[in-house]
Amino acid sequence: MSDNVPANATAEQVRELIGFNLAQWHKFLIVTLDASVRIRTKYPQRGVRWREINLLVQEEELRKVNVDLAKHGIPPVEMPGLAWRMKRIFKERKAVDRVSDSPGLTLESMSTPKPEPEHAPEQNKINSPAPSQEPDPGGRSRARGLVFDPVYDDR
Repeated sequence: MSDNVPANATAEQVRELIGFNLAQWHKFLIVTLDASVRIRTKYPQRGVRWREINLLVQEEELRKVNVDLAKHGIPPVEMPGLAWRMKRIFKERKAVDRVSDSPGLTLESMSTPKPEPEHAPEQNKINSPAPSQEPDPGGRSRARGLVFDPVYDDR
């Protein structure tokens, strides 16, 4: 593996650099996620970055990751591969921490659309047709409204 993995490398590029097949890559993702949990117990403060982790801790986690990978018959990784993965895990964790720090903002509220009120004001209905419930061939009901679906709407 290269001593330097580009910071903007895609997962596929890193997987190829490491030399893992898809099954090995998926196990690597799980093992490194477990390693990140161990590190977070040692560094519980919010917003910690991989580069702020003590080098001895990084090297110890690399050793543990390689031991875990070896249990599954997967070849060891080098620090650049682990660092690439950990930077992404820590970045995602930072985003989750930021959301949890925002009052009234949750991951659920960001991903779940808000239901429309049952009795919307009449001015909102002027240019939008009322959705109708029609069963589709599979027996499910679907809402039809503003979105044109060429599979269902051309029948």
